[in-house]
Amino acid sequence: HKKNGGLSSARNMGIDAATGAYIAFVDSDDSVCSQYIDTLLSMCMAHDCQIAQCDFLYVSEESVKLGTQRYHKVETISREEALKRACRLPEAVKYNVAWNKLYARELFDEVRYPENRLHEDEFTTYQLIWRAKKIGVTDAYLYYYLQRNDSITGRKFDARRLDGMRAYRERLDFLYKENLRDIYYEFAVMYYQSLWVAHGRIKENIKDCGNILAKLEERSDELAEIIMRRPGKNLLENIRVIYSHLPEKKKSEYRELYGNDAMYGRKEEFLFPFERVPACSRIALYGAGNVGKVFYRQNIMTRYTEITLWVDNLWKSINFGGYGVKPVDALVREKENYDFIVLAIRNMDMAMTIKKNLIDWGIRPDKIIWRDPVLIPVKDILYYGQERKRIQELKDDGLSQKKKFVLMNTPEHGNLGDHALAAASKEFLNDYFPEYETWEFS
Repeated sequence: HKKNGGLSSARNMGIDAATGAYIAFVDSDDSVCSQYIDTLLSMCMAHDCQIAQCDFLYVSEESVKLGTQRYHKVETISREEALKRACRLPEAVKYNVAWNKLYARELFDEVRYPENRLHEDEFTTYQLIWRAKKIGVTDAYLYYYLQRNDSITGRKFDARRLDGMRAYRERLDFLYKENLRDIYYEFAVMYYQSLWVAHGRIKENIKDCGNILAKLEERSDELAEIIMRRPGKNLLENIRVIYSHLPEKKKSEYRELYGNDAMYGRKEEFLFPFERVPACSRIALYGAGNVGKVFYRQNIMTRYTEITLWVDNLWKSINFGGYGVKPVDALVREKENYDFIVLAIRNMDMAMTIKKNLIDWGIRPDKIIWRDPVLIPVKDILYYGQERKRIQELKDDGLSQKKKFVLMNTPEHGNLGDHALAAASKEFLNDYFPEYETWEFS
């Protein structure tokens, strides 16, 4: 046992004491699948990898364990490819965290976790990736990361969280020194976007933060200069990355030069798969990114379906429109609360992988709906023309065709026994025949 010195101190002591050929980390609140080490070790042995990585699920204290997927992919990638994925969204998280990996012990010969820092893996993992010859990656969910309200990632933002920005600065310098130019410019965009997220949270949560904000804005200007030099991108593409954070005078100059619409790219929006989802059904929405938010908004506006559940693996950091997004395992815990699952996912390969996972977890295939999200001009969506009329026609058709139970002569007043019988009958029908609608006539 050692005196509590923080996460990095504990990991470093474990590395110093290790005598085996491989090292893995499991945070104290988290849990792993029974095949966690066996799967990762087999990947290292079979493919001569120095790092093996699995996928993970963010879970809550109410979550249930999900079974291991029967079908999962394994790929081997170069250190360059792994580093590239660690430097771009949305893949960056799974490639940067320390705890979903098995490492060859020799990778730590000259690397230790920085003590008294938050986001310690952001300082470290990219160095370990670069020391590896080959990395094995599986999309199997073998690690369960518990998110409590009082966890580091769940606490109110404070200045210590800026350690992540310091780690990003070190990584950008590393990429430049190693002459990894393509990754360098791609990471500059991710760094810039993350910096402005931190800027907003500091401004919102910390009093007398002028000096901190000024330093962030100074760093932002440096990153903007790098982004404007990105090779393979035209001037307008580079401007769009930084436009929303430019001074108003500079914005005005660009609008005058290119036009207002050009600053934001094509104004298009995704369209919910109305034709495939029965009107008035109860749906669980899987995905709370750009597609999911649009699908949610369209259903709220049209009342085409009732959204009874919304899930996303990044549930803790998402709260759109006041709707509580839940962990993925809620689809298993709350099966009785929805008729269909609509996958709000743009990438077909990802959508098909999610569908296979859901089937492995006991969801019937006919309850899972996905269509490649259709992009249409914003001016045509929902608010105008034949599209909205068609949605109303589908809704009307669904209302007329939905199966019904009719309870005759339910009492408006009278003896309590009759009321109890009617209430029990309705509850029975709703519990055992959720796909039917119950109508009552007095």
